[in-house]
Amino acid sequence: MSESALGKSRSNPAKPSRPFRKRLRACAFVLDGGEITEYVPGDPDRGEMLRTGQYFWQDAGVTRAIRNTGTTKVQFAEIELK
Repeated sequence: MSESALGKSRSNPAKPSRPFRKRLRACAFVLDGGEITEYVPGDPDRGEMLRTGQYFWQDAGVTRAIRNTGTTKVQFAEIELK
């Protein structure tokens, strides 16, 4: 049987997140779009313009942090899959 967990997160303008690591692979759905920069140790910083309704996969075990580099709040709903 498969297990999952649902969570919601948001990033206010100019606020960086603490580094985090997903234990399970996850799918994130953009509830409120905006501009972010994602930081993954050892990789170049990745700027992204997110649109409301967009989704993306996050691999398990990757440490990352995000910073809202836009002027509006960005919100995600995340589902972790086992």
